[in-house]
This record gives sequence, C-alpha cells and structure tokens, in this order.
Amino acid sequence: MRISYLADLQQSNVNQIKTHTYSHVFMVGFVKDIYRIRNKKGTPLPASVRAY
Repeated sequence: MRISYLADLQQSNVNQIKTHTYSHVFMVGFVKDIYRIRNKKGTPLPASVRAY
C-alpha cells in the first residue's frame, strides 16, 4: 500500500493584483508484484517485475 501527498502553491502580484492558488492532492494505492515464468521463446525472465 502506498500513500502520497502533492501540494501546488502559487502566488503572483501583477499590476497591483494579488492572486493565490493552492492545490492539495492525497493519493492511496495498492501495489502488486507481477511474476513471470518464461517468455514465448522459453528463456527465463527476471524473478519479478515491480510497479515502481
């Protein structure tokens, strides 16, 4: 299981006009390892392929 957080904070001051933009993102995900036995040619592949 993975948990991540992303914040995007932007501020500007142009021609005496101030703007602020704030964005927050929370993500939760599940990770699964994929195991392969052999490819079509019969040669062995790595023991596992990770999702990251």
